[in-house]
Amino acid sequence: MEGFLNEVRAGNLDYDEAVLEEIAARHLLDGGQCERAVPQPPRS
Repeated sequence: MEGFLNEVRAGNLDYDEAVLEEIAARHLLDGGQCERAVPQPPRS
């Protein structure tokens, strides 16, 4: 997350401010831990 924010501050990345705020809030509340993806059934 810190690396991403550094890139944004440097002006190297475009971003949606509302989405970034939501991600930052979730990161703050959840402690920034990785979530396990929901298993997907195999496709035939």
